[in-house]
Amino acid sequence: MDRLNLSATLLDEVTENTTGDKKIVELYTIHTFQIISADVSNGATVTIQASLDGTNWTTYETYAIVGNASEMLTIAKEKLKYVRAVVSDYVDGTYTVLLVSGV
Repeated sequence: MDRLNLSATLLDEVTENTTGDKKIVELYTIHTFQIISADVSNGATVTIQASLDGTNWTTYETYAIVGNASEMLTIAKEKLKYVRAVVSDYVDGTYTVLLVSGV
């Protein structure tokens, strides 16, 4: 792992309600998430979550996806320990969530 940057795929072309694996990001202060949706008619909800202990999660941002899109969220100057992505209320489509964290 490069200590200056972390690149990770939190969800990879998922087609159902799912919770991605947690990633440790405590060494970084800038986090950029990209949510990519494809083949969407009715969509799903994609949530970015954060946690300090890896067990108890809070919602950082929620996106109601209703079409093909690419959304970007940047969190700067905020210390987070763990992050993950969740797909819920799935109706259709394919969802990918990418993360790049840096100092």
